[in-house]
Amino acid sequence: MTAAKNKKSPFAWRVCKTCADGCCTLLTWIVCAILTLLLILQIRLATMEEIALPEEAVRELQTRLAAHGLSAAFDSARIDLRGNVLVRGIRVRAAAFDDPLLTIDALQCRINPIAAILHRVAPESIRVSGASLHLPAMLSPTGAGDAIIHDIDAAIDLQGRVLSLDHLTARVENLTFSASGGLMLPQVAGKTPGEKVRDIVSRYLEAARRIADAAGRLAILDSPHIHLSLTPSREEIADIDATFSIDGLSVTADKLPPQFQAALARVQSLAGYKPDPARPLPALAFGPVSTRLQFPLKPASPRQLDLRAHLETLDIPGDIQVRNLHLDIPLQLAARADPKQSPLGARAFLPANQPPTDAVSQVSKSAPAADPPPFWDLGSGLWDLRAERASLSIGAFFTPRLTVRDIILRASPHCRPRLDVALAARLFDEPLELALDADARAGDATLRVDARIGTPLIELAESFLGPGWAGVIRPESPIPVGAAITFAGGWKFSSARGFLTSGPAVADGVRVDSAYGEFEYEDGVLGFPRAALTQGESHARGSVVIDTRSADYRFLIAGALRPPGISGWLGDWWPEFWDDYEFPGPAPRASVDVRGNFRNAARTRVYLHVNAARPVFKGVPFDNVRGLIYVRPGFCDTIESTLTLGSGIARGAFTYDYDLARDAFRRATFSYKSDLDPAHVAPIFGRAVVDAIAPLKFSSAPSLDITGQIDGPAAPGGAHEKIDFTLRSLGDSAFLDFPLANLSFAARVRDDEIALDDVSAIVAEGNLSGRARVNTAPGKHFVSFDANLDNARLGLAIGTFEKFLALKEGKPAPTVSKFQKKVAGGRLHARVSAGGNYDDLLSFQGSGVTEITDADLAEVNLLGGLSAALRNAGVFSFTSLQFTDASSSYDIKGREIAYKNITITGPQARVTMNGSYYLDAKEMRMRAKLYPFRESRNVIGATVGFLLTPFSAALELRLDGTLEEPKWRFAYGPASLARALSGTGGAPASANGQDAEKEKAPSGANAAPPAPSGSRRHGPLR
Repeated sequence: MTAAKNKKSPFAWRVCKTCADGCCTLLTWIVCAILTLLLILQIRLATMEEIALPEEAVRELQTRLAAHGLSAAFDSARIDLRGNVLVRGIRVRAAAFDDPLLTIDALQCRINPIAAILHRVAPESIRVSGASLHLPAMLSPTGAGDAIIHDIDAAIDLQGRVLSLDHLTARVENLTFSASGGLMLPQVAGKTPGEKVRDIVSRYLEAARRIADAAGRLAILDSPHIHLSLTPSREEIADIDATFSIDGLSVTADKLPPQFQAALARVQSLAGYKPDPARPLPALAFGPVSTRLQFPLKPASPRQLDLRAHLETLDIPGDIQVRNLHLDIPLQLAARADPKQSPLGARAFLPANQPPTDAVSQVSKSAPAADPPPFWDLGSGLWDLRAERASLSIGAFFTPRLTVRDIILRASPHCRPRLDVALAARLFDEPLELALDADARAGDATLRVDARIGTPLIELAESFLGPGWAGVIRPESPIPVGAAITFAGGWKFSSARGFLTSGPAVADGVRVDSAYGEFEYEDGVLGFPRAALTQGESHARGSVVIDTRSADYRFLIAGALRPPGISGWLGDWWPEFWDDYEFPGPAPRASVDVRGNFRNAARTRVYLHVNAARPVFKGVPFDNVRGLIYVRPGFCDTIESTLTLGSGIARGAFTYDYDLARDAFRRATFSYKSDLDPAHVAPIFGRAVVDAIAPLKFSSAPSLDITGQIDGPAAPGGAHEKIDFTLRSLGDSAFLDFPLANLSFAARVRDDEIALDDVSAIVAEGNLSGRARVNTAPGKHFVSFDANLDNARLGLAIGTFEKFLALKEGKPAPTVSKFQKKVAGGRLHARVSAGGNYDDLLSFQGSGVTEITDADLAEVNLLGGLSAALRNAGVFSFTSLQFTDASSSYDIKGREIAYKNITITGPQARVTMNGSYYLDAKEMRMRAKLYPFRESRNVIGATVGFLLTPFSAALELRLDGTLEEPKWRFAYGPASLARALSGTGGAPASANGQDAEKEKAPSGANAAPPAPSGSRRHGPLR
């Protein structure tokens, strides 16, 4: 069996071999035929440049587009042997719209012919020229299917998933666009090609709608341009380096969005610009601008991007200029978790499995407004851009009022919505630093300020505050200021706190050398809880509160101050009030409470406690003054005051009222107790007190209680003076230079009238009491007085009176006379009433009564020298007559004191006298009758006196001369004596017993009395 099979196998082999050879031959002929056909085709193609795109290819393309919801039409389509396809007049439509979405004038692409034969069409490169992207009419703002993006030219190469852009240019209105580089085409898993196309169309419609809305606003830009440089990225499609630039912009404010208009208006208001309605609106213009942003097309993971912008010039109406602005914002890029979050809800376009009409209706409806993105969230529908920080620098910012240079601003939302912003600049060439810590969402913020404020910035602030604040402060050098300003919810100002330090400055008309203050501002109230200032040697600390709404203020200040130094803060009345004060010593220590209103100086109220060393008040110096004073414009009330000078002190109060409306003094009142020298302090209380005190002098300061009221021209009753005071002194004093001691009195001053009551003094060791009236009116100077003198020493009284006369006449004080010594032991009792011009002692008129006791007034030796010898021997002493007591009444008649009823008595005799004493000549003219032994106590003397009574007329004496050199002589010679004894004539003619032959009175101080006849003959009389 096996052998049989082996015999048959060669035949089978030959049959199979023959069949195989036939098949090979047939296959060879087939290949040759194909190659021949291909050769013929190549030859045909080589002889032709282009051929029309086969209908089958066109139908295949249309079928594929329709499956994706698109349709395309074109004018012509050609292909050459090298696989270059040229299509002209392309129009691509979405199934939902009649208007084309894309039009292309010419599209050229290169394909692999073999791949095309195998139905694997994959373009290797694409060239587009004259393309435009359109927005359907129903979605267009104009209602027409206008082209949104024009003049698209592109050169694209495809190498696998890498798409290379040799160039891409386009135009949106006047905005030009260019791109170059490449990108990596993404692979979208889980989506069919139709879904991918619908996504692309939906995104395009969303973008086109936004572009159409913004296209109308591009006209204000001068040559805007966007350039994109793309670098392929496997994970992020492409890294894009985008640059946006414009040559300039010019637009009027009314063309800007409302939020920009509001911001612009605020800036112009700060610059002091006010638009003129009658003139066309000026344009806002800025110069070349360039912006650069680097970002991935499709972020795969969080990463940092850089946004940079540069602006050379910005000119804002109102002469506001910005120069060299640089912006640098590092952005954090992250993919959004839900890509359907789109501000316009663009994913509503062309939803799957939905009729086109429904899609169109959904697109045409306004999408619901999305929630506003968080602050600094520059998000889009595909990713979020969040600024981690931002830097802004400005070379210069100018306005007519403001100059800021070298501005650097840095912002960092370190923990959203918290935001940190730092700014450094030179404001009017002075450093300025700001730091903001804010909750951007809630509107809560704290702004910290560190600056140096100079005069230009202060003037700018004053222009906003109003004319009432003009010139409020002018520093010689900028003032360092630090502050913290807080804002409550909604960015509403809440409060401000800080400090300032100033060198020499003029603050509201007051020059200060230095100042420091911690301030706080809240609810319209500006406070300085701790403040200090220096002004020369003056220094003060305290607090200040100012209500900026009402302009009310209150200062609480303590330190060493010279009150006139702060006159500018209190008005013109303040320096006028201090016109009567001088402080040559150190600055007074004071505590001041000042309340008032910056707009109304009449509302100023000042409480002042002052302690001043060596002050001068109304020209009167003191060692120290302490007082509590209340002052308002035109009125001062010294509630209490203490003045010291040496060991003396004065305490009391006074008020001063000035009529500001009439610019005239109204009234002053005062009440003081003092042991200071009245003559020293009298000028304080006015001319009336000066006149009342002027006649008085004291060896030691008396105690003085004084109250008074002085009315000025503005008083209801006109100018008057009403002063009452009581004076008590110990020690020597003088009234009109007449020496006194222990003087006390109560005085009343009524204008020019001065009344002295309850006058008490010691004169010549006697007690003087009485009262006086003084008229100090110009041209009068009249004084009248009633005085009682009791138990004065006679000799001392005479010496005092003679010294007083010598002082009034400007002569040296006389020496103690023999007569003063002789009568020194006597006592004087007197009452006198007189009046006259106190400048002229010889003008007084009046009367008085005088009594002298226990004085050795005179001695008469009846037997001449024998009487003296007998008296010394102790026998017949009655022959010497002594006189020790006297009494008299008299009239004061200017230079003459006319005595009447003078009675001089002694142990044995009596003399009755009358006559005159002449003050200017210091001479006497007296006549006396001697009654020997009338007063004798023994029998012999009494008997002799009785017997001699008839002879008294014959024994009439004359007393002439001065008190120092009295001259006694008998009034009658021998003949007269005989007639007197016989009674036959020769009696005195005058009623008062004077001789009929009158003696002529002395004519003056130098007049000598006539020589008495027979004076030598009657030598025993002295």
